[in-house]
Amino acid sequence: MNYLNTNKEIIKFDAEYNILHYIPEIIIEIEFNNDLQLKHLIFYNPEKFYILFKNQINTTDFSEFYSKFIKPIEENPYLFEFFISNIDKFKEQLQSVIEKKEIFFPLRFYNIPDLPELSISSDKKQNLDIKKEIFVAFCNLIFLEEEKHHHNYKALLFIQNITKDNYFLKIISESSPIGLFLYRETFKFVNEEFCKISGYFKEELYKMPLWELAGESIREQIKQVALNRINGKLLEKHYSEAPLKTKSGEIKWVMVYANTILYQGKYHGLGIVIDITEKKLQEEKNKQLSHLYKTLTQIQDILLVKDNINEILQEICDVLIDSGQFLLVWIGKEKENKQIEPIIIKSKEEFYKNYINNLTISSDPESPFGKGPTGRVHRENQIIFNNYSFENKDMLPWLERLKQFNFNASCSIPIKTPEEILSINLYTDIKNYFNEEEVDLLYRIKANLEYSIYKIYQKQWLNILQLIIEKSPIELIITNEKNQIIFTNPYVEKLTGYSFDELQGKDPKIFSSHLYPKEFYKKLWNTILNKQPFNDLFINRKKNGELFYIQKSIIPIIENNRITKFASIGIDVTEKIKLEEQLQIKFLYDPVTKLPNRTFFIEELEHYLKLEAKPFILIDIDIYRFHYINDHYGIQIGDFYLRQFVSLS
Repeated sequence: MNYLNTNKEIIKFDAEYNILHYIPEIIIEIEFNNDLQLKHLIFYNPEKFYILFKNQINTTDFSEFYSKFIKPIEENPYLFEFFISNIDKFKEQLQSVIEKKEIFFPLRFYNIPDLPELSISSDKKQNLDIKKEIFVAFCNLIFLEEEKHHHNYKALLFIQNITKDNYFLKIISESSPIGLFLYRETFKFVNEEFCKISGYFKEELYKMPLWELAGESIREQIKQVALNRINGKLLEKHYSEAPLKTKSGEIKWVMVYANTILYQGKYHGLGIVIDITEKKLQEEKNKQLSHLYKTLTQIQDILLVKDNINEILQEICDVLIDSGQFLLVWIGKEKENKQIEPIIIKSKEEFYKNYINNLTISSDPESPFGKGPTGRVHRENQIIFNNYSFENKDMLPWLERLKQFNFNASCSIPIKTPEEILSINLYTDIKNYFNEEEVDLLYRIKANLEYSIYKIYQKQWLNILQLIIEKSPIELIITNEKNQIIFTNPYVEKLTGYSFDELQGKDPKIFSSHLYPKEFYKKLWNTILNKQPFNDLFINRKKNGELFYIQKSIIPIIENNRITKFASIGIDVTEKIKLEEQLQIKFLYDPVTKLPNRTFFIEELEHYLKLEAKPFILIDIDIYRFHYINDHYGIQIGDFYLRQFVSLS
């Protein structure tokens, strides 16, 4: 290539130089060393460098500019540094280009430098109407080669001839947090922020129509609007929020401002976009939370008025579906074989219920069907959620089914009852739906529901207990801490003859038979005042004076570590005691004479021998020839004879 001949004042152009003439950038080949000192410099198109400075000073004399600046710089490359206002920044770029091979940067220039060897006289400056200023030009630096022998580096420096207005426009375009774009059939211009938002390179976007970036739901609409703009049919400005599909397939939300402009004689669409994805996601989260708070309130209302567990679960499922957040909700119950079966199913549309058909879920941790949220919930009793079904290995057994119904996320909530663990299973098409706030609210739903179910069971137990208290033949008396009767069940009146009105406020000693020593009652009170139950057999007296036997347990009722009441539970054992006495008589006494029999005699004799270890006399009295009376006169005469004999004794 032939360059400008620096030994002649007349510039000669050959074919290659004519090509350079049409390149808008100033091209300078530079060579520098490890110390970043310029060692060699060649201007490929010096007239462009002149034009750059011609825009800064009032001169049309290229010959003088060439002789005063271009030629000395090529002979002494270090003089080029006197053109540059921020020389340290320039040397940083020289260091960077060795590693990055190509860089783009703005560079500040003096409009005319004071070269040491070639300073312009004051009158000359006056003639040139020179005023010392700084202007900015954009530069590209491209690495060429390394001369290892001399430890020098070669690079090409491209300087754009840019006006001040264009400079500020470019700065705004490239540094703005707003995406800018211009389009016709394809994009004609995009800035860096637009590339950042979309994920595409400029070269890729310049081959694409605008509507390819639109979300599928609005793609056709965006296409019609874009075509109307470039055909000059839609000229008004337009603001809207829209989904933008990035190169990775992710959907981002952007605020779009669009207008129609006439550029280079043709209608173009001009637009700006602002990435509002975070704002949109936060709005969606707030919306979700609002729905869940509303759902929580509705569930609390249900729990306040309902006392049937099945009805509660049915209505909770309805509320969750009506919230609009879930497509399918079902309640699961564990069977004996560890399979989870649905007992309640609700869905936004009937179609979604088909997901449950022949669905296999297990609570067995060794089963592949036991690793999903529902199976784990029945084992672990904690909320388990799946935020993206199609990338969750635990969801593999149901993957095809989940894709069929577009269930992107799911969650299972354990509900622990006194008898079993149930699961509430939620399915949504919203990916990453279950964040920390949602799960916290679901835990509140779980806690409220479990508490209400427990209260229902407690009420059922109390009803059963009440029935037992009312119908069972058990005496129940409750006294306050002053030992005054405050409650009796109906059986007390049936047993003792006293009505509750007669007993209320009275001391239970009203039933006393006065047959027990003081030591008995002292032991009783010592026991119960030490917060221990007292158990013993009591002989009490009815209202009519009749004695009866009752096996009692007296239990102290402790609240806040102090005794507040006493409960006496008793079973009437009078008939049992009488029966035992009758059996004892039959066993130890002769039925004819009513005297102790042989068994009684032997027991008493053994007892005496244990107590008295000393000699004694035993006299055995018999009726002479008694068997003769039985044999000749019969057993009845013999029994009469025995009774007469006993009466004489």
